Amino acid sequence: EEGGGKEEDTEGFLFEVLKNRYPALTPQLEDFEIHLNEASQELMELKAWQIQDLGFQAAQRIMRVEDGEMKLDVMRETVQNLPMQARALSRIQVSKGLRDEIHKNQKLLSSLGVREGDTLVLLNGIILQRDDIDIFSILNTVRSESRLLSGLHGLGIADSSQQQRLLLTRLVQSSGQKQFAVDLRSDSVVFINDLEKDKVYSHWPKSLKEFLRPAFPGTLRQVAKNVFNMVFVLDPSTTNGLFLLDYLKLFLEYLVPVRMGLLCVPSHDTSSRSLCDVFYEQALQHGPRAAFQRLLKEAGSEDGSAAEAASGGSVDGQEVTRKAQAFLEEAGVDLPGVFLNGVQLDWEKDVETALVSMVQRQTQEVQYLVFQGRVNDTVNMYDYLMNRPNVFRRLNRYILDTSGAQLDLSTTAPHASSLLHPLTAREVSGAMAGSMMYFVAAEEEFDLKPLSVWVVFDPTEEQGREAMLHALDFAAREPSVRVAMVFNAEPPSSLLAQLLVALQVSQKPSTAQQAIRALLLEPSTATPDSMEGLLELLAHLSEGVKVARLKQAWDEASDVVSTHLTFARSILKLHARDTAFVSNGRVIGPLSKNDSFKLVDFQMLHAFEMSTELKEMAEILEEMDIPGLDPDLDTTDFRSDLAMHVASLLRSQPHHRRIKLPDLHTESSWFHLPPPSPSPS
Repeated sequence: EEGGGKEEDTEGFLFEVLKNRYPALTPQLEDFEIHLNEASQELMELKAWQIQDLGFQAAQRIMRVEDGEMKLDVMRETVQNLPMQARALSRIQVSKGLRDEIHKNQKLLSSLGVREGDTLVLLNGIILQRDDIDIFSILNTVRSESRLLSGLHGLGIADSSQQQRLLLTRLVQSSGQKQFAVDLRSDSVVFINDLEKDKVYSHWPKSLKEFLRPAFPGTLRQVAKNVFNMVFVLDPSTTNGLFLLDYLKLFLEYLVPVRMGLLCVPSHDTSSRSLCDVFYEQALQHGPRAAFQRLLKEAGSEDGSAAEAASGGSVDGQEVTRKAQAFLEEAGVDLPGVFLNGVQLDWEKDVETALVSMVQRQTQEVQYLVFQGRVNDTVNMYDYLMNRPNVFRRLNRYILDTSGAQLDLSTTAPHASSLLHPLTAREVSGAMAGSMMYFVAAEEEFDLKPLSVWVVFDPTEEQGREAMLHALDFAAREPSVRVAMVFNAEPPSSLLAQLLVALQVSQKPSTAQQAIRALLLEPSTATPDSMEGLLELLAHLSEGVKVARLKQAWDEASDVVSTHLTFARSILKLHARDTAFVSNGRVIGPLSKNDSFKLVDFQMLHAFEMSTELKEMAEILEEMDIPGLDPDLDTTDFRSDLAMHVASLLRSQPHHRRIKLPDLHTESSWFHLPPPSPSPS
């Protein structure tokens, strides 16, 4: 094969080689080559057996060209002129190695849903849809990826394989995340029916293995087990409450295989409270069915009987109503609501459709549990499902709302100061990230903290003080979290904020945290408005504070508080006395005036963040070698900062679905083109 491997054959002839060997026959060889080229342009009829391996033969023709760019030319010519190329392709012998390798790769790709003959185009793992591919959309995607990779490079992550691993753990902020549920187990929830005990369901099969039997699509399996538990949370005196009561009645009449429960909660006047009082009284005295029938009668009456019922509620019924109100407030659930195994349904469009859709989705989970042997007929399914990690005693709408701002904290700007105004918003955020002081669990001080939470608050406001106290409790319990204070405080509130900062700057972590906790526990009305008064209060509340060091840090603390206020107002767009949170750059809030953020909310925030592949990203960063990094600087704080920077960077860019290819065989059916060398300047 003289002349290298760059020449493509014509109908099996390498004419350049022939011309070199027989120069005297060059004119005749050129005529023959022209004849073959013209003949190859004719469409010839082929038998079925001749085209059955046409794909393999086309691949063989491409792979036997050695030069990569020539491979692309041959591929383009083959694809664009396949009908005219078919006759020549049908005569190519396919090597066993190529055929076997393609078959093996097809099996591997089938795990991604890629079938034989499908086309898959990936850019850094991003699936480019075939119908949407054009030069402009590809260019936009390349630019977005370039910003991501440049950001990672700026953080010291320059290795391409490390960058790809992080991109493939791209943090998700969409409805595709794990569904979170609220634990509605309460004495105030009255279940009207019981699939395991009521006679009307006694002829149904009672084994969970029935869920493994085939069923027609869209049907609900009739199994006498309380696997699906639906709870209606409503005020029966309202229009929406009556609407949901009608659906509850309908589901019971049609023997829908779901246990139906009711949490009756009054929302306004005496009549709504009296309806709930009577409902709970009847449930205690006569049972759930009788109570439900009485509620339907009273709630649907128009002759004033509901008002008459006000005097019919017993003390016990009134007590359950109060418990129901307290439970609803603690669970963070709004009226009205419909829940299936704790997952809230979008009932406003169509209750029936929402129920069927959610039952079918959860049926798959139940089938998996039964098949794996994790549950059996002796298990209380409702308790089992409510004890899963994605179920909480309280749902927080602020955490679940991912439409808020996302800060890019990856910029390594100078440390924050009161002169932040000339910096861009991205640089201000980066400067804040570089100057934060954190609270961590004392026993786990040297563990990587992949989740960094900033509590933005006014220390003289009860809402903010309570949130910060819960944050401190949370940081003390959770080893993978660190918590920082950001002050949204103007004078005179800024004086207390200045003291809190000075404590954190000048004292040992344990001493500072003890003193800060004591100050925040004091009623805001008892907080002095002078430095001397604050120091006296501090001396009374906490021992061990080095006052001399504290005074030395006073001026520095003033600059920090001023910086925090600038950040809260100009970057987070908060108003005076607002409370908000920043979780790895994701802005949560501000909270409404009457809302609170408790320990259980921080626990939910942690679970929510960890469900976005944050844990996997942290594991990659923890084991990653960073070239050129001074070992003395490679501390837990550095790695935790790196996790926060990377998480905020990944989230700040548009989200694309990414997949990781399996380890494909690349000996006979794969070729790689390196990037072109840059042109000399």
